[in-house]
Amino acid sequence: MNIFKSTFDRIKTMITKPISEMTTPELLKPMLLPSDVEVKRQKTVLKARRFHEGEEAAHISSRLKEFLGDDDFSLNFVSTVNDAVSERLEVAETKVLLSGIEQDDQQEWLREFWRGNRLDVRQADIHESTIVDSEYYGIVDFDVANNRARFTPHLRYISTELGGDGQGVMMVYPGDNFNRKPLYALKRWQETVSGKTRDCINLYSENELIEFTRDGMLWEEIARTPLVNPATGEALGIPVVHFKTPKLRPEAQRAWPVQRLLNKLVTDLVMESDQNAFRIWLFFGWNPQDKDGNPLPINVGQWIGAPGAKASDASAVPIEAVDLTSQNATIDAFVLRMVMITSTPASRFQLGKQVAAEGTLKQQEAPLLAKCKRRAGVLAVAWQDAFTLARRWHNAFADPVRTDWIALDEDARFEVQWESFYVETPADELAEAQTETAEINNIVLKLNARIISRKQAAAELGYSEEEFDRFMIDRDNEGGDELNAFTNAFNSGNFGA
Repeated sequence: MNIFKSTFDRIKTMITKPISEMTTPELLKPMLLPSDVEVKRQKTVLKARRFHEGEEAAHISSRLKEFLGDDDFSLNFVSTVNDAVSERLEVAETKVLLSGIEQDDQQEWLREFWRGNRLDVRQADIHESTIVDSEYYGIVDFDVANNRARFTPHLRYISTELGGDGQGVMMVYPGDNFNRKPLYALKRWQETVSGKTRDCINLYSENELIEFTRDGMLWEEIARTPLVNPATGEALGIPVVHFKTPKLRPEAQRAWPVQRLLNKLVTDLVMESDQNAFRIWLFFGWNPQDKDGNPLPINVGQWIGAPGAKASDASAVPIEAVDLTSQNATIDAFVLRMVMITSTPASRFQLGKQVAAEGTLKQQEAPLLAKCKRRAGVLAVAWQDAFTLARRWHNAFADPVRTDWIALDEDARFEVQWESFYVETPADELAEAQTETAEINNIVLKLNARIISRKQAAAELGYSEEEFDRFMIDRDNEGGDELNAFTNAFNSGNFGA
């Protein structure tokens, strides 16, 4: 009896289970049959991209389409919120340290890896996409032709069913918890072979690459490649780097509702402005209808009749223009709400006609600088992972005859250093120039008063005695004209013009 019941339950399960679930390889299900958490994640990333590109727009009337075109309208503030952070994230250099001592050989190898993969240029796109989407990926392997580790950037995977292009990379975590150690990574793309396009998925685990393809309905495993050091047999680790933001939250997510509201407010403002430019008249003594007896639609530059009035009482009254001041103020008020909830300096949106004082600008930037520092801390971990993987692949596969760097010590750690998150303004440059001039004048005064010697004055300025003599001659001839010109240009508002 129990045997029959068990068999019946298995048959029932097979009948009620979707074919895709029964035929999809188990390891590919996180991508092909995503959980509710994964679906939500993909939708969030797609929405983040759409907001950043201004594609989450307000619908416009047929009248506005006459001069705005058929596209939906968006005055994009979200991209400003993202750019305010991403444009300040720039890796300056990375030190390789072992017991606190810089490793010169690894330092040179790392510079070659960085330059060879054009990461000096690519890092801007990597950081921007991470900030916008909340995550980004890089795959490390080995470029035999150039005898160096290779780093290939990839966007986050979003399925075509959810509106993406069906290509990209995703990391699989236990229980969809990105704070835990990843299980493996998946990369999906399409390729054309002999004029035939097929789907491909690569699965990257700690010690193996598994390749899958699909020509029709079913996914088929076609190859397995060990990801191990051929000399030692040690696993190379998952060769995928996961760049991410804190809590996997898109940088501007909190601004999305305000962006939608601003789209509506700006659209209303444009419509009111259009109606103000083309006055509407209210006509008494005639019922406005077309030749078929249908009421004429209300639109700019039209007549609107009042039915029921006598022809003898005919008159026309213009509908006066609406004052747009309050609507502009409302838009500015909600932009300020966006400033507050995203910690973006108001100066990025240039509200009003007044430019904030220098002290005020620095106060506005304090929350942004703190935010940049936190984002940089998370991104630095990803870069350290990338360098660690690249070194491991170099040690495993580099041709010793073609490289100056052999058996790099894998105990050495990477310390990522960033360019300053604070962007200097003309006022900062003026202040630095004035401070430097004051220091120089002080040294010259002490020299003239015989408090210090000529040799000591040259040393304090970092010059040789011959260079110091030339400096004093040039200084006397120029009379500080360069600094004076800089100061005058800044005070007149013509700096940088």
